[in-house]
Amino acid sequence: MTEQTAATEPATSQLAERMITDTIAAMETLNVALGVSLGLYRALAEGVGGRADGGGPADARRFAERAGIHPRYAREWLEQQAVAGILEAGDGDADPYSRIFTLPEAHRAVLLDADSPWYLGTLPGFLASIAGVLPQVAAAFRTGGGVAYEAYGELTRHGIAGMNRPMYRGQLADWLAALPDIRQVLAAGGARVLDLGCGTGVSSIALAEMFPSVRVH
Repeated sequence: MTEQTAATEPATSQLAERMITDTIAAMETLNVALGVSLGLYRALAEGVGGRADGGGPADARRFAERAGIHPRYAREWLEQQAVAGILEAGDGDADPYSRIFTLPEAHRAVLLDADSPWYLGTLPGFLASIAGVLPQVAAAFRTGGGVAYEAYGELTRHGIAGMNRPMYRGQLADWLAALPDIRQVLAAGGARVLDLGCGTGVSSIALAEMFPSVRVH
């Protein structure tokens, strides 16, 4: 080992370790994206479509039936989520399909409650959508062009909307209180509001609910 290599080895190993750790975190995030898109967290917490067992903690077979997925994939996803600390797993058993899995109450606000200030259920899908256009971004680097917003797809649109929703639902009244002239106009009735290019319209829906006499387009 040369003197220069010996001097730089700590920084080299730190970066290598960081990249491995970040990759594991990214892969865990993609598993969360699967859980959201397939409705797996909701199936574990609440059940789906009036299933006979009604939701709640379940083993892999019962969970697979609720979620409409294959038991093998159900078991592997549940176990990975437990290792990642997102789900809780019961004690092991001779039959690994008999282990009971639970979604902790404290985690529901982050994964299931779209109006909670802690909600981030659409964030993993948003990350996946960014990864999906990397070839187009690489081409833009070479040509100096750009990547159209629509190329990012539904997961980007709904990812942004989902992360913004709690803010609009919970803080819009405070923002308008800081703008008394605008609030007065809206409260007087007959006002018209145009939503142009504002994503899925969460802010406009919140405004329409707050001021029923306002016409929101």
